[in-house]
Amino acid sequence: MVLIIDHYDSFIDMIGDYIAALGFQYHLIKTDSIYLENIDISDYSHIIIGPGPGHPSDKSLNLVYPIINCAIEHDIPLLGICLGHQMIAQFFGTEITTATRICHGVIDKIKIVGTSLLFAQLPMSFNVTRYHSLIIKEINHNTQLIITAYSEQNEIMAFEHKLYKIYGVQFHPESIMTEHGHAMLANFLRIT
Repeated sequence: MVLIIDHYDSFIDMIGDYIAALGFQYHLIKTDSIYLENIDISDYSHIIIGPGPGHPSDKSLNLVYPIINCAIEHDIPLLGICLGHQMIAQFFGTEITTATRICHGVIDKIKIVGTSLLFAQLPMSFNVTRYHSLIIKEINHNTQLIITAYSEQNEIMAFEHKLYKIYGVQFHPESIMTEHGHAMLANFLRIT
């Protein structure tokens, strides 16, 4: 079963639909209803921290950060999408800043760098859909995060952790305008 953290985003149902279409059951929990004492983390094979409004530093999101620790402690693959991507990056010590270009339904080409299980058997460049006003400023080498995709403007669009099964994408793989989004989520669910 896949645990999906919902930050009250309009796309969250599409993520759930994709997960179900790939043959997985999922459990959707609202960001302000996450209480670890009520969650048996061992029930979940994968965790997705979904998109939504806000800044990763918002106090209303504090309940989500222990989930990242649980993913590490229990070796559960974790994917952050948009706000989730920013939250994971901030958790590992990166700075989140205002994007130079606000994106709302912007289709942009990304370039894959290196080899990532998340992008296995996908083209090295394809279009994705972006909805965000914040972005990772940079990733320093102390964070153990590796950049796996850039925008054409050299903005960080994806990363993974060097040691853990932790991934983040700034764009929305569930958007119908994102090429290979379904395949990307399928790749994530193959990671065990």
